[in-house]
Amino acid sequence: MRNRVGPIDAGDWQVGKLIRCSHCVFLFSLGFCLDGAEITVSGQSVDHGSSMHGVVSASTAERREDCVTAERESRESSINVLTDRAHTVQPSLSVQRRRHDSSGWLSINGLYQVTTHRFRDSVKFRQNVEDGTTVTDYVIGRAPAFDVSGGFRLSRRVGIGIGSTYMRQSRVSTDTTTNVPHPFYFDRPRSVSGPASTDRSELGFHFQAVGVIPSGTRTTIMVFGGPSVFRVNQGLVTGVTTTEGAYPFRSVAFERARLANPNVTAWGFNVGVDVSVFFTDGVGVGGLVRFARATADMSSVDGDEIRIEPGGLQVGGGVRFRF
Repeated sequence: MRNRVGPIDAGDWQVGKLIRCSHCVFLFSLGFCLDGAEITVSGQSVDHGSSMHGVVSASTAERREDCVTAERESRESSINVLTDRAHTVQPSLSVQRRRHDSSGWLSINGLYQVTTHRFRDSVKFRQNVEDGTTVTDYVIGRAPAFDVSGGFRLSRRVGIGIGSTYMRQSRVSTDTTTNVPHPFYFDRPRSVSGPASTDRSELGFHFQAVGVIPSGTRTTIMVFGGPSVFRVNQGLVTGVTTTEGAYPFRSVAFERARLANPNVTAWGFNVGVDVSVFFTDGVGVGGLVRFARATADMSSVDGDEIRIEPGGLQVGGGVRFRF
């Protein structure tokens, strides 16, 4: 058989391509040499005799070196492809991370304040040349509230926020008892009791340092705390209008309670936790538990101080937005 002389075709560099010679077979992609076949030697035709084996051997060494070079270039090309793919994927991951680590949030909640407050106010008045008293017990019961909160992240796990809560209770439970001095006898007051309908409203602002706990791409847990300020409007009983009974004036009748609505500002604190689950990248639902408490002294109608404690334990939930 006559051997072909000339350069190796580009197809000879494919994986698994064999080049035959009288003494060896090359598997170029792996660089192995096996005995027994024919090879094309550059520049001339060769016989299968031993006199040309040196030429074949020299050509074999050159081709093996070419195989190693081709394999190295193939590996470098593969590494470059993988590097390009990594550079392509990395921005996508960065975008995804920025999407889940959104810098701002907004929550709108319906809350229920479960804490009950009680306080007492005693008002003195002058009648029939003696001092009388009107004592009123107030019970601030459980009531619904409305909350709007928002903030933004300073880093992946730290942020700042502010929330505003409004609660109004239109019928505060009050029991009023008045001791009315007798018109003829000293130290013989007549006692009368009656209902009084007052109201109370609280507008609170909560300033918060926020810690973000990573918990997946769809769930966000935030713990927070900070100072709070409340603006409280509290209805107070300032006195009672009564009607004297018939002679000898042993009793009086309750007509109505006289009311006032003073305001007071109270400073305190707030702590809580918010858990949000997002259905899309920007919209979800969540739950909120917050305890906020403040104290302030409100002036009664006769100049005495009444201790007011707005706030309490609030639980609820609502809609969440992140951006």
